[in-house]
Amino acid sequence: FLYHPSLDPNEKPKIFYMKRAWYGVRSTSAQSSEAFHRLADIFQDTHPLGAKVLRDDSYCDDILSGTRSLSLSHQEIKEVSEILAAGGFSLKFIAHSFEEPPNEASMDGISLSILGYKWKPLDDLLFLNLQEINFNKKNKGMKAENLVPADSPEAIESLIDSLLGLTRRHVVGKSGEFFDPVGLFEPLKAALKRSLSELNHLDWNERLSESDQQTWTNILKMWPDLSKVSFPRSVIPDDAEYPLRTRIICMADASADCGGVCLYLSIRLKDHSWSARILAAKSRLLKFSVPRNELEMVELATELVFATVVSLNFSFESVIIATDSLVALCWSLNEKIRHKVYVMNRVLAINRFLRWIQSSVGPNCKVELVHIPGDLNIADCLTKGPPSISVISPSSIWQQALPWMKGEVNEMPLTRFSDISLSSDEVKRYMEEIIPGDPNLRLDPVNSAMFMYHVINEVTEGSASIVNPCSNQVDSFFSCSVGERSSKKKNLDNPIYLIDPVYFGWQKSCRTLKICIKFLVLLLHKVHINCKIPKVQASLALKCPLCTIIFSADQLDIDAVKSYQFNGSEKESVFPVENHLDSTHSKTRLICEKDLFSNSLEIGSETCPESASSKGVDVSTQLHSVNPIINVYAAFFTQILSNCTEVILNSYWNVIATNECLAQLSSKELKHYELDRQSRLLFYKGRVGKDQTIHVYDLDMLQLKFLDSNEIHFHSPCLMSNSRIFYSYAVDCHSNVVHHASLETTLLEISKRFHVIQPRRVLTSLLKDCTKCKLIKKEVLSHEMANHSSIRFTYAPPFTYLQCDLAQNFHVKTRNQGRQTTKAPALVVCCLITGAVGIYILEDWSTESVISALTRHSSRYGVPSVLYIDSGSQLKALKNVTFDIQNLEHTLKCKLSCSLVVAPPKSHVNQGRVERRIGILKDMLLKLGEPKFLMSFLSWETLFSSISNYMNDLPIARASDRSITRPEYSILTANRLLIGRNNNRALAGPILMDTRLSSIHRR
Repeated sequence: FLYHPSLDPNEKPKIFYMKRAWYGVRSTSAQSSEAFHRLADIFQDTHPLGAKVLRDDSYCDDILSGTRSLSLSHQEIKEVSEILAAGGFSLKFIAHSFEEPPNEASMDGISLSILGYKWKPLDDLLFLNLQEINFNKKNKGMKAENLVPADSPEAIESLIDSLLGLTRRHVVGKSGEFFDPVGLFEPLKAALKRSLSELNHLDWNERLSESDQQTWTNILKMWPDLSKVSFPRSVIPDDAEYPLRTRIICMADASADCGGVCLYLSIRLKDHSWSARILAAKSRLLKFSVPRNELEMVELATELVFATVVSLNFSFESVIIATDSLVALCWSLNEKIRHKVYVMNRVLAINRFLRWIQSSVGPNCKVELVHIPGDLNIADCLTKGPPSISVISPSSIWQQALPWMKGEVNEMPLTRFSDISLSSDEVKRYMEEIIPGDPNLRLDPVNSAMFMYHVINEVTEGSASIVNPCSNQVDSFFSCSVGERSSKKKNLDNPIYLIDPVYFGWQKSCRTLKICIKFLVLLLHKVHINCKIPKVQASLALKCPLCTIIFSADQLDIDAVKSYQFNGSEKESVFPVENHLDSTHSKTRLICEKDLFSNSLEIGSETCPESASSKGVDVSTQLHSVNPIINVYAAFFTQILSNCTEVILNSYWNVIATNECLAQLSSKELKHYELDRQSRLLFYKGRVGKDQTIHVYDLDMLQLKFLDSNEIHFHSPCLMSNSRIFYSYAVDCHSNVVHHASLETTLLEISKRFHVIQPRRVLTSLLKDCTKCKLIKKEVLSHEMANHSSIRFTYAPPFTYLQCDLAQNFHVKTRNQGRQTTKAPALVVCCLITGAVGIYILEDWSTESVISALTRHSSRYGVPSVLYIDSGSQLKALKNVTFDIQNLEHTLKCKLSCSLVVAPPKSHVNQGRVERRIGILKDMLLKLGEPKFLMSFLSWETLFSSISNYMNDLPIARASDRSITRPEYSILTANRLLIGRNNNRALAGPILMDTRLSSIHRR
């Protein structure tokens, strides 16, 4: 700690450190654990047994360890004590199995608390650490004792009757005392969870119904007997065979509202049989369908098994995870199938845990996810049935396990994935979580009613698939077939696509196809280059895309040609190129020696010296073929290969698009399109031909290029809007090219590549479902609405939020028949929500006059909550100003109980609404000619009421610029909302009656 008594940051602080851990500080447990681990590292060589105990068998300040013999246990205790003593620690007590507990550790001399359980060392048994039923409230951390001990079912029932009924708070509090971290009492805990879930609709202090009262009374009456149920602490039998041979059996089950898993540790005995004892269990409340819940429990089972194998220092022979749901099993082991999001996430987690388990137990241990019949699944008691002590008694199957769990693995009633068979209902439930159009789903060509689902399991190193239904009356769409188990993955042929562009995406599909095309192109080029038969080589050369592009090039890159291969009628020759190419000639002409076809197979610079006589040889007339051997590392070859790959890839997509169009378009619709004879592609028959080009005749643009001249295509291949190519390409263009632009921009970008037939409906749906577009619109909307006041989005009665301002210079007669005149202002109030207007004449510019006008307004429409006023010239720079904003605010607080918000000076934006109403008021008075006449205060008040009524008859909003005579405009007006009043803020108070009480009685 850094501290200085002066608390001056400029002073150098003193350094303090803690020599002892403080009880109650959060970091104390982590400090003690870290101290144990560091001491274990220091004394690893001198005290190996004690170091292992401190590192692996300690939790906070508790050390729980066990050994095979008493002597080994004493040796561990000795080493642990010496290590702790070296670190300044000392042991509080030491408790041994089959011995009496130490006095300082036990309050009753029989048991002590260990990890929340009650442990009786003499018998080596674990019990629930349940306290006496007590419903009293805690006072300073302690509860008052019951008047009568609740140690029997009759006493507990009497205690409940004295409460005048149980509440939800009572039963939840008692259930919270049921502390079972390992899960030995999980069947009862799961039943409590199910019962508590039925009370979620109640308030904490609300009494339970009669049926629930009886149910929870019976549950709480089990408390004394429940505390007597015991479990053996050790799961290793006395007659275990050493070295230990262990295996794990974990079972999972689920119902509509609950699910659970239980894990048993099975150990080989000396008589060559196996034991099976409960090691851990977990349960959860669920809310989805039963197959989904079963899958959730399979995930929980794999997670529990993984936590077990990494915690126990055992060498396992086998790990068995069993479920009684065939649907969940098929989902779990078909990782490559496109499941819906809920199932996909859990399938990925299950297979991830299976791989982790396999890597933890080693390759010699077999990890299996199998099926077991429901009547042999012990986890079934976690999902149904009322709470009962008999379920977890020492003689129950929960503790003793079933007979099949004590036999050999090959004799267990387990069904592997390759041997299961689904019924028609199970197949339908399986297919409900499969995304339609799965590329891993293919139709069996032999039996059209069968679908194959191939999977590779990295744990078992084999492939499998879901199996035949039991019934032959199953719809063909939901039928499945058995796939032969093989360690070699099968090819999944698609009748149209080599790779599904929707599943893999447009970019990934194109990259994958380019790799395949590049490989095939290079393979074909290499085959015909190395072929020794001239005629075959010449035939292959005509089919080689690379050679076709090379020979069709207008100008061949000299540096890229490594050599030329001449194929004659009898032999072939290779001519290395060393500046012997006449690049000025349009055709390939070579400068060769006279002995071009001499006995020499390779003619190079040694046989063709520069001083030798030469002549031009036209290779097209002398030879069968000439193959330029290009340097594969040259930039020219890389460019040619890239162009070739791109051309073939585009042709592939175009051909598939044309085939889909021809298969779906009718003969009448095909009249609008034409099929190219050479490329066999379908094009739209428009007004602009494929040979149309863009020309620029404006002299000012001769040196300029049209911005889109290289991207405008008048002859693009047709594509159906329901094609998977269109969906994938549209998603790619929308996301990566135009970056989530509008529909028209996206469609314009797509039209540069394809002519899509009726694309707007599909594209509109695609953009509507785009998550990124929704986020962008949300962000744009937040920026656009940032300047809008929150009051505009508030539901409140009219005149709850007001803008106030003064309209001035109204000539008023002080008396109706008098001649004396004065100038008076008018208070204009405008509702910020509805736009309603109120205009009130004032006697002068004083605060009292404004308050009087607001009082008249509040008496009719209710007191406003917030008043917005202007602090500029409208209120402060008036003639003979006696208007005080602070005084106004104080008076408003006292009399009308509303708050005041003052706008910044000259901030007309904040007061724009009321200022526009003042402008309308002056315009109307100017047109009526009223300002030229003198009127009394009451006449002005009457005129202002009429004007405000006219203004409140205007529509609040208009949906379009059409005529305002539409009937809805007469409904959407402020006057429609001013019929009532704001009764929640009505101006009311006590009335003082100055009369005698007796006269009131007489009246």
